Amino acid sequence: MSTDDRLLNATGRILAEVGWAQVTMAAVASAADVSRQTLYKRFGSRGELAEAYVLRESGRLVAVVDGAIAARADDPRAAITAAFDVFLAAAAEHPLVRAIVGEGEGADELLELFTIRGRSVLDAAADHLATRLRTTWPALSRDAADIAAEIAVRLAISVAALPDGPAHLNGARLADAMVPFLERELAANPQ
Repeated sequence: MSTDDRLLNATGRILAEVGWAQVTMAAVASAADVSRQTLYKRFGSRGELAEAYVLRESGRLVAVVDGAIAARADDPRAAITAAFDVFLAAAAEHPLVRAIVGEGEGADELLELFTIRGRSVLDAAADHLATRLRTTWPALSRDAADIAAEIAVRLAISVAALPDGPAHLNGARLADAMVPFLERELAANPQ
């Protein structure tokens, strides 16, 4: 396991136990069994550590979505429904998402990484998802895949960030909003 992975894993463990306000550079270095100098050399600041952790974990959540889509490539509605369902289920249990939607101290700092400074997280997730959509359905144009991915990522994050919202906003209902667009785009470019 790389030093970066050890440090990011330690960040996640501390976050799950005590919340973001208690995730200090000293605590992370200690939990990863490295010096603070090593931690600062790898990530520079607590903010950079947070951004690296958020990017890695959002990538892991997107990978879960990837598998759901790939497993149902023959049925776009089932694929998109499953993608939303697995994302929302994984997000509900993930320490990062729980810290963001919680009212604990430090949640605003993490939320800012998805909102005010969140372009890198959104871009990475949307780019990955757009690639998955084009790989799964080659008839989908680049533009249509990019639009669908951007909308799906923003929609999924919004629903995950407000877990006490309407219960009917599940994978099937979210897919109802997206699938007609995908089906129209796929029908326009049959292969």
